[in-house]
Amino acid sequence: MFTCIFLLICHITACLWIIIASLEEGDPNTWLEEKYQVMTDSEQYLTAFYFTITTITTVGYGDISGGTQTEKAGAILLMILGVIAFSVSSASLTSIFSSHDKTEAAIKERLEMLQKL
Repeated sequence: MFTCIFLLICHITACLWIIIASLEEGDPNTWLEEKYQVMTDSEQYLTAFYFTITTITTVGYGDISGGTQTEKAGAILLMILGVIAFSVSSASLTSIFSSHDKTEAAIKERLEMLQKL
């Protein structure tokens, strides 16, 4: 379920990344105008999806970046989203392991009590 939600968020963000650049059409600083304008729509989507994944996972190679103020603001929001998603995922995983350990300890305690009887 987490993977599906993650991919959906990445899809929406990739589409927004293309829309932001399209709204600033004619500005030579947008990521689409620089070197990606000659790509097909599917290649632009794949490039935007790649940018989204690398930015959300905090790798961010820097080969694609925002050139305009709007794109930079969008990239900042994407980085914040990535940090929040990573934090929530880590906290959830920690909670799962913690509750598993407590349950296992309770089972062992009950087994020991039964063995004493």
